Amino acid sequence: MSDAHTNTENVNGSERKKTCCCGLTSSDIVKVLSDAAIPIMIGIFTLVIAIQQQNAAQSNRDEDAAQAAELRQHDLELARHQREEDRKTARLQRQEDKENTRLQRDLDLTMINDQRIQDYELADRKRNQSENERIYEFRAAQENHRDDLFIEEYHQQENVLFKYQDDLATLLIDFHSTSLNDSFDKFLLALQMKTGAALRRLDSKHRTILIDSLFDAGIFDLNMSHEQSIFFGTNFSGVEFGHPMDSHLSTAHLEYKYIRIEAADMTHATFNKATFKHSPIFNYSNLDYTYWSNVIISNIRFEGHMTMYKSIFTNSIIYGTVFGKNTKLDEISFESSVQCIHCKFIRSSLLRARLAHSNFIEAKFSSLSMADSDMRNGSFLASEFEGASLDRVNLSGANLEQCKFITVSMINCSMFGTRLNKANFTNVNLTGCHGLTDQQLLSNVVFYQTILPNGTFIKKKP
Repeated sequence: MSDAHTNTENVNGSERKKTCCCGLTSSDIVKVLSDAAIPIMIGIFTLVIAIQQQNAAQSNRDEDAAQAAELRQHDLELARHQREEDRKTARLQRQEDKENTRLQRDLDLTMINDQRIQDYELADRKRNQSENERIYEFRAAQENHRDDLFIEEYHQQENVLFKYQDDLATLLIDFHSTSLNDSFDKFLLALQMKTGAALRRLDSKHRTILIDSLFDAGIFDLNMSHEQSIFFGTNFSGVEFGHPMDSHLSTAHLEYKYIRIEAADMTHATFNKATFKHSPIFNYSNLDYTYWSNVIISNIRFEGHMTMYKSIFTNSIIYGTVFGKNTKLDEISFESSVQCIHCKFIRSSLLRARLAHSNFIEAKFSSLSMADSDMRNGSFLASEFEGASLDRVNLSGANLEQCKFITVSMINCSMFGTRLNKANFTNVNLTGCHGLTDQQLLSNVVFYQTILPNGTFIKKKP
């Protein structure tokens, strides 16, 4: 039975082999498949290649599109940058054009202003030239007019002087030709009238010539009383007594025996190489700014409400002369080789006097103020200061040996290097005085009831 079953299966298997699909055997199918495999593979390969080519083409198209888009974007960016550069260039060009226009306008304005200024300056120069020419012509006319007036005035003064000299000669002849007792008084009266009238009309130069004429005529040899004085209230300003100041000749001194000039204006008068034999009288006269050079003055009294403000004594010898009460000598100068021996300054004013390098011997300064005076390096040997104010006086380097200071105020004075040997200080206030050293204070100096610079009161030197 098993053999039968096996045979049956083999028979069925062979039958299946013969008819597998659509009446085709497997060998047929295999053959068909083997025949169709190559075309199918070629088709598949072709399809794959086509798909690859299509994908490559698509990729190329996408890449080209991306490149084109990127190129367009780059072109757009370049175009945008170019437009911005163009706008910037255009803006800079506009600004440059505006700046050039402004500079050109400023240059034009500057040129116009410069031209206008030049025109103004030219006009001003022409106007100033015209004005200067007119001023020059006016000044020339003024100078010519002044010259004419000066010449005319000079001729008038010459005529006045000649007329006065003729009258003086006539008066002298008439005076000497008569012997009447009252002729001297009449002569002086006539001379006074003519002299006063002439001096009022003359300048200083012609006044000097008039004084020389009177000197030559011997008028200064006449001893006239107060009532007989011919020079009362006259004008002697600028008159040169003695020799002219510009004279360098070694001439002898001119001697004035009698001078009586009262209530006169003698400002800026000069006394050069003059000698006074008897005491001149200058009562109530103004001798401010007078200049005394190379004069010899002996036993003369300057007093009587007279003033000598800023008068100068130089290269002179003064002996026994009194500068008395009511005489104002403020800022007077005795500098430059002046010797004043036994001179007295009593109840006068010597404020800010200039006595530096002067030489006073046994002089006396009493009841006066010498505040703020300059006495540096001056010599005041054996002189006496009594009841005087020497506040703030500079005595540095001065020689005060053997001097006496009695009831004197010397507050804030300067005494650097001052010689005080044998000096005597009685009732003196030296408060604040500068320059005094212990050596000076301990030298042969006497202090009695004196206040020292530091405030110490010394009743008597031990």
